Amino acid sequence: MAFRLFAQRHRSLWFRQGQLLIGWLTLFVIGTDLFVVSPLLPLVAGRYQISTSTAGWMVTAFSIMYMLAAPFCGLLADRLGRRSLLVAGLLSFAVANGLTGLASSFPWLLGSRLLAGSAAAAITPSIYALVSDAAPPQRRGSRLGVVGSGLLIAIAVGAPFGAIMAQALGWQTIFLGLAVASLILALVNRGTWPGRSPSPTAHKADQLPSLQAWIILRTVGPTAIWSAALYGVYTYLGAGLRTAAHFSPSQVATLLIWYGAGIVAGSLLGGYLSDRFGTRVISTISLGGLAGCFLLLSLVLNHPLLIFIGFTIAPLLAQLFLPAQQARLVQAFPNRRALLLAWNNSALYLGIALGSAIGGILLGQSTFAGLLIGCCGIGITGCLLSLILPDRTALRLRSSSNTQQFSAENRSRPNEDEVPCGEA
Repeated sequence: MAFRLFAQRHRSLWFRQGQLLIGWLTLFVIGTDLFVVSPLLPLVAGRYQISTSTAGWMVTAFSIMYMLAAPFCGLLADRLGRRSLLVAGLLSFAVANGLTGLASSFPWLLGSRLLAGSAAAAITPSIYALVSDAAPPQRRGSRLGVVGSGLLIAIAVGAPFGAIMAQALGWQTIFLGLAVASLILALVNRGTWPGRSPSPTAHKADQLPSLQAWIILRTVGPTAIWSAALYGVYTYLGAGLRTAAHFSPSQVATLLIWYGAGIVAGSLLGGYLSDRFGTRVISTISLGGLAGCFLLLSLVLNHPLLIFIGFTIAPLLAQLFLPAQQARLVQAFPNRRALLLAWNNSALYLGIALGSAIGGILLGQSTFAGLLIGCCGIGITGCLLSLILPDRTALRLRSSSNTQQFSAENRSRPNEDEVPCGEA
């Protein structure tokens, strides 16, 4: 009897570790698809006889479609089941990457990237929600941090490796390889995660009252501000260091390796620290620390060693935020976690778009130091917003109260089904 319990416990442990690995690999493929585009832009531009800036619409198309589709996909995940949406998203992602690799014209290529963005919007929040479902409450932050590091490691590993392979085999081969990987992961994920039937009343519970929707927007607001501050600098990091600090291309490449290491370390630490000290504390420290690093870096651009140190610590502090914010949303809205995580991902991509635009304006009107100071101000704004947001208990009580009021209003109407209370 004792041996049977021991064996069952270890099988369960290995199964949970396998779920984390599959989730990590899935997000690594998504991240590689997104981040590998940047170094491939010159090759794409040459293939279709267009400018590099025009080829950059590949990234814009992906990001905008992801931002628009993520909330809708989160709603579908809560209605239809997270595993079903995940598998459908991976199959669509495989088709999109196959079309990218076979595109005979640039408009066809842009269409394939729009499909890829919408498919990725179905995959990412579904993975986060499934991992959160499988994790004990006290370990959700750390599990989300581990799985989310797959996206971030793609910056340091997947994108550079893809760029090297593209030089040898052609950039189309990279996307065809990602299509094959997506098909394999669709089959593996289907066998890894439990299938769950949606609630027959889920579609009515999803009709959130206006105040609750406002709470949701306030809760994901720090994510948009955080990503705007972070990616406002990251987008122009190479160009800024070459002009302001006179870095050579090899120095920029070396710094990006350290930058990626800071990203991975911060992502892994963020989940652990949020489990231990609380999500609000870590989110606030992350935003405040990022702002402080940018301010200090604006003052030391003539000191290469301090630049290396600063651009290792800054992404480490920055990446404490995302797993803490994800855990915060899961705790505040446990029965709508897929929807809230999808909104959070939309806020992330909105921030990337805004940060890139603001960063371009600041760099054009000022210097790289001015850009750092501007993004410091954005980070301080996010830090203050994180401090004034209600804690998870207040969020849950207010959202539950509004759902109960919404349900009571529906019960007072004849010929309508009852809406269950306490969904938020």
